[in-house]
Amino acid sequence: MTRTRRPLRELPCDPEHLDLTYTHRQSFGADAYGDTVEGWTVVVREYHEEWDECEGGCGTEACERFMEEGREIGELHLWRLRDRTGMSSWEVANDDGSWELMSMLSSVLDPRTGAYSPEFQETVGRPDGDVLVLERVRLREEWRGFGLGPVLAAEAIRRLSAGCCAVLTDPGMTDDWYWPGEAEGQPVLRRGDTEGKLAALCVSIGFRPFRNGVHLLDLSRRGSAGPHVPGRAHLRALSHGYYEAGRAEE
Repeated sequence: MTRTRRPLRELPCDPEHLDLTYTHRQSFGADAYGDTVEGWTVVVREYHEEWDECEGGCGTEACERFMEEGREIGELHLWRLRDRTGMSSWEVANDDGSWELMSMLSSVLDPRTGAYSPEFQETVGRPDGDVLVLERVRLREEWRGFGLGPVLAAEAIRRLSAGCCAVLTDPGMTDDWYWPGEAEGQPVLRRGDTEGKLAALCVSIGFRPFRNGVHLLDLSRRGSAGPHVPGRAHLRALSHGYYEAGRAEE
């Protein structure tokens, strides 16, 4: 059985039934800014399966809505910086991006030219292509503590990283990453050793420390399996443990 910080009987439902929806808003027509920096949101939903029984019984309007529309239990925010668009990624991100994004980019871009910094080029095996930035992973409190954050991050990276040479993230800036019992909106940087725990979770899907707290996943050097493979193995183990815990309580 996989190891988690919380007992698997506390899982709200089988995590293999979660659904990920990817959204990106694009202006119609020529948009040099939008072609250079893309913002992506990944919404995670749970759904009421037909064979599950609601508390108090099924057949209500809320139950039907839960089956059809699902319930949002988390989200991820990512940015994709496209190379060679004729515009400086640094300038565009500075205009349209978040403070967290700019802080991470300061470790990999030369603000004067918008090109990749010498340190980044020396670290990445083939520093030629786009860069994906994982800015934030959030989960509702009842879903934290099972190691799902890295699994979701790995899946999003797999879907959005084609043509990218690297992925960036900063565990110290990612609020509400996986931990149960924490207040909504409380910055991770004020939580003592939590930042180190989040860094360890990043490492579990292939990230390595780079500069100024930024962690880097070198896509040009990783194995063919990719970070989603161990993540899916963990997901299967969670699903199996969830049903085993349910049978043990019967």
